Amino acid sequence: MNNLNTFEVENNFKYNFNNKYKKEVQNLLIHHNDIFNQKYEELNDSWKSEIDHQIGRYIIQMKIFETIKNENIQGEILEFGTWQGQNLIFLVNLRNEILNDDYKVTGIDCFKGLPYEEDGWKEGQFKNTSKKKVLNNLKSKINNIKNVEVVEGYFIDKHVYEYTQQIENVSYVYFDSDLKTSTLESLNLVKKFFEKQKKIFIGFDDWGCKNYTLLSAFGKFIHTFSNISFKIIGKTDYTIFFEVINHNLT
Repeated sequence: MNNLNTFEVENNFKYNFNNKYKKEVQNLLIHHNDIFNQKYEELNDSWKSEIDHQIGRYIIQMKIFETIKNENIQGEILEFGTWQGQNLIFLVNLRNEILNDDYKVTGIDCFKGLPYEEDGWKEGQFKNTSKKKVLNNLKSKINNIKNVEVVEGYFIDKHVYEYTQQIENVSYVYFDSDLKTSTLESLNLVKKFFEKQKKIFIGFDDWGCKNYTLLSAFGKFIHTFSNISFKIIGKTDYTIFFEVINHNLT
């Protein structure tokens, strides 16, 4: 894990306007890519945090994928909560650049917005999307979308459960579920991988954005395990990433 040491705990990307991956990230964005062309002093803190969020999560996930390759960690790449497909675009691009298209990438979303109101999130928020929109966004940014799937459904739907349970292994899972209940639902869908695999990586979007809803859900979830460690390996203003090790298998 030496190649991830510089990403541990500390946020290395705050207001980093001149990061060498700035142009690469900008070209992959489906929203707000114009802010990357503005002068630093013209941006308010909110837009600076947006730059941090996009560049930061891209680079941290890049380092995770490099570790997956270097350590030959096998397994699919999952995303719970895809909205219009921005991070899914990041994931597929990084898979193509660092791994190969044998690593299947799947985004799962109901495409109907949030099912209820909670901690500042509004019912129906993020409903301005569809499976078709996500696929079109992917095709507009990524040349190779082989072995990429978008699954439509709530995390409690039978077909979503069956889809996730037929997966043998995962290497990385990204959670953008927003709500506490939805986050717990998605975590429970991948619980078996924490128990059967020596090492995987996970990431959370919107960590700490809304009264620490996700922190509460995650805390409740990890208390169900013994001898499994969750080490913070990176974070931005809006995201956090963990290396998960099952010490029963080491």
